[in-house]
Amino acid sequence: MNCWEILGLQPGVEERDIKRRYAKLVKNCRPEDSPEAWQQLHDAYEQALRYDDEDQWQEEEEEQPINMSRGIVHPRPVMTFRAPNTFSGHPLPDVTIKSEGEFTWQAVLDMLCEENETTPEHAPMQLAKALSFLEKKDLSSRMCFEEALLLHLHRVFRPLLTLAAAQTFRWHLVAGSRQPAIQTEINESCLLYYRIEKQITPFFASNLSPLEEMENGKEMATIYQSLKDNEESLKWFDIAVLNKVAEFELSDNYMALLIEYLSYSWRKEKMIRKWKLTERFNNLAMQHHSGYKKLLNAIKLKGLFYYPSSVFQSCLHAAEQGYSLAWYSLGKMYYEGDEVSQDLKLAFNWFTRAAQHNIIDAQYALGIMYSDGRGTDKNISEARKWFLLAAQNGNASAQYKLARISRFADEPLRNYEEALQWYLSAATQGHDLAQYELGQMYIQGIGVERDEVQAHRWFLQSAEQGYLYAQYHTARLYSESESIPQDQEKALYWFTKAAKNGADGAGDAMYELGKYYLTNNDDPENNAEAIQWLTGAAQRGRIEAIFLLAEMYLYGTKDIAKDENHALHWYEKAARLGSTEAQHQTAAMYAQGTGTKIDNKQAWMWLTIAGNNNPWIEKDALRCLMSEQDIQDAEQTAANCKRLLRI
Repeated sequence: MNCWEILGLQPGVEERDIKRRYAKLVKNCRPEDSPEAWQQLHDAYEQALRYDDEDQWQEEEEEQPINMSRGIVHPRPVMTFRAPNTFSGHPLPDVTIKSEGEFTWQAVLDMLCEENETTPEHAPMQLAKALSFLEKKDLSSRMCFEEALLLHLHRVFRPLLTLAAAQTFRWHLVAGSRQPAIQTEINESCLLYYRIEKQITPFFASNLSPLEEMENGKEMATIYQSLKDNEESLKWFDIAVLNKVAEFELSDNYMALLIEYLSYSWRKEKMIRKWKLTERFNNLAMQHHSGYKKLLNAIKLKGLFYYPSSVFQSCLHAAEQGYSLAWYSLGKMYYEGDEVSQDLKLAFNWFTRAAQHNIIDAQYALGIMYSDGRGTDKNISEARKWFLLAAQNGNASAQYKLARISRFADEPLRNYEEALQWYLSAATQGHDLAQYELGQMYIQGIGVERDEVQAHRWFLQSAEQGYLYAQYHTARLYSESESIPQDQEKALYWFTKAAKNGADGAGDAMYELGKYYLTNNDDPENNAEAIQWLTGAAQRGRIEAIFLLAEMYLYGTKDIAKDENHALHWYEKAARLGSTEAQHQTAAMYAQGTGTKIDNKQAWMWLTIAGNNNPWIEKDALRCLMSEQDIQDAEQTAANCKRLLRI
């Protein structure tokens, strides 16, 4: 940049104008804020004062970028636009000036916006052409044009024109704008674009192999997933993708793959294998016509839809070319039934082919199919064979499965020492289930001497990864162990973590919390906590919690009002879970009308289910109050209930 561009003045202006401009700029560029930027501005000021040769400024070498720190975003130049004369072989349309009177900076701006709306990808050349018209005007017109364009780009999303203008006018270098906040915002948007463009560039090239297309597509999907929840990032990500699509000769296969991986298409339900283009994709037509058209032409729309899945087609193409990773991916698609109709036999065949070529994930998948008997006959020996191959190649999930076979299988496959070895291998790699089950082997002394310290070590590691049962057992050890220092605060912490986990099995932790708050009931709030956790445990089927709640409501406490109806509700729940004691209690409450109106048929039904003598009511006395038909109906209901509830 020459001194006049830095100062924003017309070459050869009067000295007083130079001084006024410098005084205005230096207010926002002080030496204590940025010595380099101040020196740059000061040098430009002195050069302008010494100016005496009209052509000198045209020959000056471009200065180093000004590093403004006040309200200016620093650049990371990544993208260089093509020369203004041509763009992708398409000449720019001529701009017609109707009369000299209409030739104003505003008219040029209007024509620029109109052209850019028609062909947005030609933005660099459109801007260059607009500026060529302004060369006939004074510097003031150019400055007005620049500021008006800045405001327009702030209001209207024209990404390619924004990038071109930011680079042409060097908004990242020049201070003194009357709209510094807008200038900074646009600079930040451009930097965001360049960061995203740099991130995706490695995954675009001409003449990619089918395997490269598959792998690159997955990488692009990962980048998209990391950006999709940020609206601003997603907008610039889409522009970067369109620029790359326009830049390279990509196969239709790869572009169709991107449409699916980047969520430019969707389907209503998993089982409906018809994909429809999203509104987000269709809106891209306004931002980059040629990139949009290339993507659109890559898929074969049938009306509003296309099928089959582009991901599946890409994978099939790579598999047909002999890529073993594609064989595994095809097997996974057939196994999961996502991109294509589920076919476990085809999944088994593709997994086998890939596993035989040492694809570790395929070896593990094949082990799963043999162990579960899916797509093939169940065969634990074959499952162990494939798990072993994957485990020896470092697959933690295979090591875990191998450990379970060694621990739980029938002879001769059962081997506790081997189970311990494989659990340890997987646990060391951070496998949470392996860590938990290794802790179980130590706490139970299976294949190794009982060791609560080692059990606690592995339970804790698994608990920290969020595994509910490990959190529960970690809390139990802090609460009860004699081998590690007891710590009720840590026990309470891990019981709470397990209770709030939300997974199946949280009832045990909820029960422990309920007991804790019930025991420490000096604070009235603790009673509310106790009821909350006991209720949660009871709803999840913890019998002890159900009985505790039922008794509290049946007799009442100093903090809980007596409520026989609530008591009956919880006793009946325990009865349905198979508790004989609860069945007797429920029968007695129906017979005596406790918490409900007297219902002899319900009482007889629960007496029949319980099967033994009821300690609270005489069966013969109850029989005298019932007709034979009522007894038959109650006994039939009892039989149905036992069958349905499996009690």
